[in-house]
Amino acid sequence: MNIIWIIVGGLIIAALLWFGLGYGAGEGKFDGDNTDWDYSNAFDPTDRNPYGTYVLKELMDSGIANVKLKMIQTHMDLDELRHKENAIYLFIGNESYMSNANVDKLLEFIAEGNTALLSTTGIPDYLEEALFDEYIYTNGFYSGEKTTYVRVKENQAHQIPFIKENDTVNFFWNHFEENDFFETYDKLGNVDGKTDFIRIKYGKGYFYLHLNPYVFTNVNILEEEGLILNEEIFSQLPKGDVYWDVYSTQFHSRDYYGKRSVIEFILNNESLRWAFIILLIGVAIFGLFASKRYFAVIPVVKQNENTSLEFVETISRLYRNQGDNADLVKIKLQNFRNYVSHYYYLDTKDLNGEFVFKLSQKSNIPEGKIEALVKKLEFGAKNDTISNEYLIETHKMLEDFYTNSQGAKRRHEKVIGTKDIELKLMRNSRLPLMIIGIGLIVIFLGVILLTTGVGLGTLLLLVGLFSSIFGYVLFSSPLIVIKSGELSYQKWVDRQQFNLYQLLTSHYDKENEIFELTSNNLKLKIDLKDLSAKDQSRLIQTIRNIKMK
Repeated sequence: MNIIWIIVGGLIIAALLWFGLGYGAGEGKFDGDNTDWDYSNAFDPTDRNPYGTYVLKELMDSGIANVKLKMIQTHMDLDELRHKENAIYLFIGNESYMSNANVDKLLEFIAEGNTALLSTTGIPDYLEEALFDEYIYTNGFYSGEKTTYVRVKENQAHQIPFIKENDTVNFFWNHFEENDFFETYDKLGNVDGKTDFIRIKYGKGYFYLHLNPYVFTNVNILEEEGLILNEEIFSQLPKGDVYWDVYSTQFHSRDYYGKRSVIEFILNNESLRWAFIILLIGVAIFGLFASKRYFAVIPVVKQNENTSLEFVETISRLYRNQGDNADLVKIKLQNFRNYVSHYYYLDTKDLNGEFVFKLSQKSNIPEGKIEALVKKLEFGAKNDTISNEYLIETHKMLEDFYTNSQGAKRRHEKVIGTKDIELKLMRNSRLPLMIIGIGLIVIFLGVILLTTGVGLGTLLLLVGLFSSIFGYVLFSSPLIVIKSGELSYQKWVDRQQFNLYQLLTSHYDKENEIFELTSNNLKLKIDLKDLSAKDQSRLIQTIRNIKMK
């Protein structure tokens, strides 16, 4: 660093704080009556009192130092240290109250090639154990003089007084106890010849340990000697953005003793936090689809009964009991005329060849069958004596016509679906839930790999998320939809359509649980094991209600 910007910056900040820090015109001193001289509450970057570090913060934050400054104010802010490059962790305080978990984060941060400067009288024990192979001792002394000589490397020593209530007093200065083991570290500075500033290699980065945080206070930096000393200390560090930890200057019992809730622990870890967010999104999606998964069962609509036909049948039975077969045939002929008129809108006054042709076209029954039926009915209606065999044969021909004509299909239209009715049959939930479960397991494995730094974890998270969403889609979408006579069957991605009006035969294989539908040009096999037990019976009942074989 260039000493010029430090000096210029210090002068600018000093001018800005001339009155803010309590200086009188030309006196260069704090106002003893309105100033907090309590050293135990020192080193707050927002504190303008003598032992605050407001001047240092403003100097860094002003842009003169060409660095970005980020304040760490919560334990979650410490997560921002992960995967940073060329960054500097800064701590200034009487004692660091970092929890073991946060120390681990700091160690990981330094091992990746970053830097940490800790200026504190109390280095955390857990950090000492990680940095030193054996216990390192710190000690202190009261300066015999009111000023102490502080030096960085081979630079000129600076006379640094400890100022209290605008007067210099004796002060307890801290230093490392040197021994043979201590010689393995880089000694960067001393106070009255005793080492108080060292550098330690850790992984790809460095720890800078400093034992006298007083030198960074407002009252010291506003003195020329103190300003130059600060420049020399920071010149030992590489260039990089600064993360100033003010959170660890205070005691937080839950952090210090590791007593956190599960949610706090998850949110405190970046990978777990993202996994938790993804899980919440997944639960929300599941809830959204599940809310549509179950709905009120739409009962199969029973065929509208034609009471007039029942009345005719009742009258027919009376005539049959009386042995009047001729009148019974006349009733059946009238019933046939009404049926054709109602469903095919044909004039039934003359049952001639044109009538037979039109009825054959509309009913999809061969002309020969219709012609034979018409002759049978007309002959029986014109004769007064009809045998039982003739009556039975006529009845069978009528039943065949009613069963296989398009009019019969129209009568069952409300059973198999109209524009107003949609029947949805849901798939068995076992397979979708199994896919969702596999997806959640894969997501969990991805989170574990991410926390260990393995890049495969990201891929597993994506695969697990896709699997879970696919399972939600299967769980929420119907397997079969019947509407307006159209049956739509979607087992996986492909969708099959079947027109129930063209249904010729249906067969239920109980052994293999296969329901087979056949028309003139299509055969559809439905695996009933894919349906829920309730919807299996609904499908079979619906098809049976069509009353076709």
